[in-house]
Amino acid sequence: MKYNTWKIKSEHGVIKDFKKFLQKISEIKEVIRIIPWRIARTQWWPGRIHVTHSYETDSGQKFMMKKWGTAQELFVTIPESKRDDVLDQIKQLVESL
Repeated sequence: MKYNTWKIKSEHGVIKDFKKFLQKISEIKEVIRIIPWRIARTQWWPGRIHVTHSYETDSGQKFMMKKWGTAQELFVTIPESKRDDVLDQIKQLVESL
């Protein structure tokens, strides 16, 4: 099922614990779109949310969100001229988790 919540587009489910983090990213003015992607199992076990920057894409940035034994990919669409600023803002949000 495909649904849109303002800037957050999802064709896959969104893990409940990640929804607040996605909402905080959506509040960044320069962010155009947030696309949570595939959910997978992982060997990561600590109970807190862990978000890492994976790489830059043609349209923005890719991140990996992890908690317990679950991981979810996240694509954030950002204008090329604002990428460094937005990446710094997202890193600050990650540090506050």
